[in-house]
Amino acid sequence: MIFYDFWEKIYSQGVSVLLFITTVYILSGCADVIKPVVDDPNAIIPLEKNDYFPLKVGNLWQYQYTEYYSGGSKHISTAYNKITNDAILTYKGRKYQCVQFNNSQWGYYWSNGKEVSFFNDFGAMKYAAKQVLLRQPIQMNDSLQMEFAAIYMNSLVKDMKFAKCVTTNGSITTPAGTFQNCIVLRYEDPILSDAISSGINYVYYARGVGQVAMLVKGESKINGVKTERLFDEYLLTSYTITP
Repeated sequence: MIFYDFWEKIYSQGVSVLLFITTVYILSGCADVIKPVVDDPNAIIPLEKNDYFPLKVGNLWQYQYTEYYSGGSKHISTAYNKITNDAILTYKGRKYQCVQFNNSQWGYYWSNGKEVSFFNDFGAMKYAAKQVLLRQPIQMNDSLQMEFAAIYMNSLVKDMKFAKCVTTNGSITTPAGTFQNCIVLRYEDPILSDAISSGINYVYYARGVGQVAMLVKGESKINGVKTERLFDEYLLTSYTITP
């Protein structure tokens, strides 16, 4: 889906989650003795619902993908993202119940209800990165720290980047309709960025739908003057969300 075209083409970003077993009460004389809560390292950390990033097998998003060229021409095609399977991922000794898109072509997605994370697993290189893609509640100007990792030019590239919340009241019109009150995140693409230009990505999330748009812009400095133009555009055309 775009998510990974998006996240691999760009970057990546830690959230630790504790799963507690039931507290046991033991009667001793006239006093109740409470056994300490124990964190079970073998327990699978469940996948929970997030309204802005629905992660359930069967969910499907289709997009109109437009590439804009410097000469003024453009190319339009279709992109899609479908959650095809569940998966269990072990990350730093903990097991996570995840889902994968498009027949496991990309990484693993997981949510604890408040945060949505993407795991990029480079098994052969014995390295995994966990990126927090979305956090709730979130406010304008809040930042998400992202651990970036990707294979680029046959090498493993690692870095730390930040995504910034531009607004929680964004609006955008796509072929699938107009979406209000969107969470809009802005991040810089660490692969596209260099000393004179940078890739700026704006991602729109709508409640109950998920990612409805992504705009990839280029920002350059020529003779000290900043200019920006649209490189790529993903606009939602249709979607199916499993109840």
